[in-house]
Amino acid sequence: MILKGIIVLIAGILISCSSAKNNEYSVGQIKTTKGEIVFWLYDETPNHKQSFIQLANDGYWDSLTFNRVIPNFVVQGGCPDTPAGFTDPEYLLAPEFNDHLLHDYGMIGAGRDNNPDKLSARCQFYIVQNKKGEHRLDGDYTVFGKVLKGMDIVDAIVNVERDSTNKPIVPITLDVNIIKLTSKQLKEMGFDPKQILPIKQNFEVAKVSSGIEGKVKIMAALLVENSKGIVYRVVALIVVVSMLLIVPTPLLPPYRLSEAIQRMLGLGWKSAYLAATILLQLAFYGFLGIVAAFIVKRAESVRKRLLQIILVPIIIISVALIIRSLKGGYFPVYINAAIPMVACSIGVWLGLGLLYQRLKYVIFIVVVLAGTAFWSLFGGTSTRLMHATQDQLKKLTDASERIPHGEKRFGVLLQLAFAPISKPSSDPINIVDHNRSAILALGIVLGDERIARFVGLDRNSNLVRNAVLLRKGTTLRGRTDWPRHFSLSAALAVLENSLVSDAGGLIKEQVDVLAKGSGFSFTDIAADRAGVRFANAATNSEEDALAMQELLKNKFSVDDFFPFIADLPEGLTTEQFRNDYEAVGSQRYREKISEIEIRLDSCIALSPLRSGRHE
Repeated sequence: MILKGIIVLIAGILISCSSAKNNEYSVGQIKTTKGEIVFWLYDETPNHKQSFIQLANDGYWDSLTFNRVIPNFVVQGGCPDTPAGFTDPEYLLAPEFNDHLLHDYGMIGAGRDNNPDKLSARCQFYIVQNKKGEHRLDGDYTVFGKVLKGMDIVDAIVNVERDSTNKPIVPITLDVNIIKLTSKQLKEMGFDPKQILPIKQNFEVAKVSSGIEGKVKIMAALLVENSKGIVYRVVALIVVVSMLLIVPTPLLPPYRLSEAIQRMLGLGWKSAYLAATILLQLAFYGFLGIVAAFIVKRAESVRKRLLQIILVPIIIISVALIIRSLKGGYFPVYINAAIPMVACSIGVWLGLGLLYQRLKYVIFIVVVLAGTAFWSLFGGTSTRLMHATQDQLKKLTDASERIPHGEKRFGVLLQLAFAPISKPSSDPINIVDHNRSAILALGIVLGDERIARFVGLDRNSNLVRNAVLLRKGTTLRGRTDWPRHFSLSAALAVLENSLVSDAGGLIKEQVDVLAKGSGFSFTDIAADRAGVRFANAATNSEEDALAMQELLKNKFSVDDFFPFIADLPEGLTTEQFRNDYEAVGSQRYREKISEIEIRLDSCIALSPLRSGRHE
């Protein structure tokens, strides 16, 4: 039911972003001294259509005339048919030939000079007046429109008095506009706006269309042509929904990608991990944005396309957050949407730009294959880290009967976690990953079992349940809450930056649970900062990782890992905090945080270690 609801939500809202909102369509209108001409502009020639709409909205045509009219041929309007005329506006359009858009009676084409690339002059257009068509022009001049109403006006124009250059003696001025017509109004003119590509509109087709066989052929052709657009929209919708449903929660980078960036750029682990996370978010949500652009119909005006670029990512990311909250058990913090929103917006912008180009199907396939290849190469949870964390939990639970209670339990758990694993269940890991797995295991045991899901483990498994039993009776400087703050913050530091990780959403929630409404506490801040600094010191580099293991081989001393903080203010009410410290970030608040950092600096294990420094 959830999947069905999500599909209906995405389909309904995204399709509503279409430029054909409320079944209204943009069509061209030419008012002349002879009467009105109304014509359709084809989506299948997007550049010519958009150019015509732009010039019409700018009033470009209104100073010009039908300057060349030839019976049984065409009526031509726009810029003068001279070399100077073709330079205004300044650029030409690449041809957009289509086998279904031919020079039949009433079709509208783009003029050009004799350039070898058959580039269209965007300033000039013509209407085919020959009732038999002008098919000798097919493949040489781009057809981009069709007259719906006013061919009698065109027939009248070609019969006016003209000079030797076929220019009317009495100028026939142009008043070109873009108007909105409903689907009903268009059908009354004999045109179906849902027809993706027109059936060849020549007299042979018209003659047989009155019979049953002809009607069946036309209906079959319409079905085939319309299905082309429907198929890739449905496929795009399925791809978007599927990716949102199967993407891991949270979307953290695989360690292989982080290690590759670390090697290529020579960065520290934390910087490489952050770069990998941002890269993965940009790639994934940018890919979703490009594919989502294929669901909607590209708007005709720049303003409406900007609206699509804003609305489509909002819908995609909103649905993503809902799905992730259902899978993760909590709603992610709002900052988690920042990078995905930017990436998705860029993707939609690119997708709308590529959407109606001639290679749109190729582009769509390439994007899907590229996304699949990227995910296959780097995607998924790091199984080595998952197995290593699992081994750590097993090691701790196997030794549970020998572990004392109180302050000693915290120290013994720390020493056991950082000691080598005698029988690893997977391939050996490097020393930095060993320390990460140790910190993650401690985060599960002493901090919060929900950390397990970020590593790829089941929080409800017997292993995790048994490991959590070690939490009871563990203290740090006589307090039961500080080991949880310390271990949870250390584990979150390993999982990385809260800007790009849903793991950060647990911080405030867990702190609030531990505080139990007791108010603002600088002691909790100190315990959290101690955990973060410990994780950084233990995983910053292989040398630091080895130094931490060597430190923990010796007798554990709480002073090396956790300073005395019992005298720091805690349990402050909102009023007390405001009276004493004004606000977070105030001078007095910063002074107290600086005092905490000085105390943390006194602990050997809370700063990057080097072999021999602790001796």
